Amino acid sequence: MSLDNICYITVLVAVLGLISPALGIRCFQCNSFVNPECADIPVNDTHSPFLHKCEQRDDYQMFCRKVVQTVLDAPQFTRITRTCGWYLNKDNRTNCQVSDTDFKMETTCQCFTEACNAATVQTPAGLSPIFCLTLTLICLSRQWLS
Repeated sequence: MSLDNICYITVLVAVLGLISPALGIRCFQCNSFVNPECADIPVNDTHSPFLHKCEQRDDYQMFCRKVVQTVLDAPQFTRITRTCGWYLNKDNRTNCQVSDTDFKMETTCQCFTEACNAATVQTPAGLSPIFCLTLTLICLSRQWLS
């Protein structure tokens, strides 16, 4: 495969990467109380029965959310809820918020890439688009300079 073909493929992947968020994000949607297997969804499990496209809410940008609630009362138990989100907390400077009371600890995380609300390991959301954009610019500049 020639370098020109690689450049064309890179440009195509970059363009498709920009279009796919507009078509709707897919997030894991489940509750470990109803489905115990919801508690341990592996990263990149694109064949999970819990992975669904988010329904659009008005003009909001949809994203994925994961809530981990640990009830500290006897007996202690943890519930994990994975959903689509649409309302961002503007005061939140990180992607996770922790709430701790006498009887419950709750961690709510939001993420913005496909199927990102699985296991606790999350990749930087901005890295893939930046990488594709950089490759695209290199390929286009190579075409213009030749």
